Amino acid sequence: PTSSNTCAIISRISFLAHARGQNLEKPADYLKRLMELYIIRHGQSQNNAIGNDSNRTMDPLLTDLGKQQSEKLSEYLVNNRDTRFNAGSGFVGGNETISDFGITHLYCSAMHRALQTAAPLAQALGLKPEVWIDIHEQGGIYLTQDGVPTGFPGRTRPEILGEFPDYVLPEAVTDQGWYDAMR
Repeated sequence: PTSSNTCAIISRISFLAHARGQNLEKPADYLKRLMELYIIRHGQSQNNAIGNDSNRTMDPLLTDLGKQQSEKLSEYLVNNRDTRFNAGSGFVGGNETISDFGITHLYCSAMHRALQTAAPLAQALGLKPEVWIDIHEQGGIYLTQDGVPTGFPGRTRPEILGEFPDYVLPEAVTDQGWYDAMR
């Protein structure tokens, strides 16, 4: 594994078109039914900031810069609008515009840096993040020790809920952790 695929996933679901089975009168009707999916990589982690890979940790925290990045992202999503969708673009039609990003769901990895990245977004958007254990660093939680990648179980249910009490955890996040290195 050479790159981080951990991300917070944010989706906006718009089901504005006609009921299933009816003919759509124009292409804009079809586009109104699409789900917009925003994929956001976590803020800078401690592992991103170190110069020596031998100092890496298995589930690093965000750096101060990573926390600032998460805050700035949440401010942007709350105070700006998605300008790709406006009356002149053809996506919305008529004089209707989308005044904000309209985010309705927030999903994140159980990796600590993704949990931390999602926190200011959740607060700013008034959402409860849902943890998905299938979105995580390529290779899962591991460290290479003596040239051998070694898997670790990740943070436990009590550890995650102790720091992030409003997050929705699947049953697969247990008192033993969430990552199964044997999968």
